[in-house]
Amino acid sequence: MSPGMILIAILAATGPVTYGYMKVREIIVVKAAVKAERNAGVMACNARVAQIETANKTAVTKAVEEATRAEALVPDTPEGAELVKLCNASASCRSRGKL
Repeated sequence: MSPGMILIAILAATGPVTYGYMKVREIIVVKAAVKAERNAGVMACNARVAQIETANKTAVTKAVEEATRAEALVPDTPEGAELVKLCNASASCRSRGKL
């Protein structure tokens, strides 16, 4: 083979080699970009979840405190003779005759 033919063969092979190199490089760059975006999305999602969790904890704590205060206002249920006396004072309770 003459040197000219070798040069033509090399030049003909550079196109596919360059295309292959660029294609592999593009795949690597795209994977890195996707990974970076996914990580950013995960961080944003985690921040939103933490915000919701904090709001829920605050609401639950407030509800528990309100329930505790309301519980203190409710009188204890009468026991024994006091309950019978209370039931006898109510016509609907007397008519059932359960006490």
